[in-house]
Amino acid sequence: MMWGGVAHFALHRWSENQKRLFYDGSNFLSQKLLLVSVNLLHVAIGIISNLDPCFRKACLTAAVSLPPVVYDSLFQSQRNTFFYLIDKICTESRFMEVINSIEVAVHKKEDPFQQIRWLWVFCMEKETNSEYNTNKSFMSEDILSLCAQHKDKLEALFLNVKSRFCSEVVFEEVVTSHRMLLQKYRSTRKQYINGMISLHDKL
Repeated sequence: MMWGGVAHFALHRWSENQKRLFYDGSNFLSQKLLLVSVNLLHVAIGIISNLDPCFRKACLTAAVSLPPVVYDSLFQSQRNTFFYLIDKICTESRFMEVINSIEVAVHKKEDPFQQIRWLWVFCMEKETNSEYNTNKSFMSEDILSLCAQHKDKLEALFLNVKSRFCSEVVFEEVVTSHRMLLQKYRSTRKQYINGMISLHDKL
């Protein structure tokens, strides 16, 4: 996985951990604006990823079968890279740039959330049974409509989410969750391959 994907995954994991704080006592509009602000930060990460080649480099945090000395050195290097990305997200994520990007995508009939659809699909089954299940798949036009009606509040929430994420995200937790994600992917891929082989043998 490239570092841009890890950044998206880190934001997703952080927002999942914050759901109770986000949603308890909030009305529906506040919940929706909070969810939108998280998704806007995903768009911001995508914009930065397109400009900074570091986001497009391979993340090696899942490389566990290495000698301890090599792994420790690699882990520290990967940690430094991660916080470089977080610093870029903190300093270069701009609300109006994100909104303008979504407007352009809508005009071109493109999907501004294409980069994270895989993440939504991956987490869909888990969230179906979640107490805090929320629908992430609303249309870009809905986001623009919310922005037009509640621009100041949405911008304030976006800045708050960005600040909290960048200050609270824990690298070690991201690494652990990232490894679990890759293990699940490998397990699913293995089951698929075995199923295809079995089907082929029966033909």
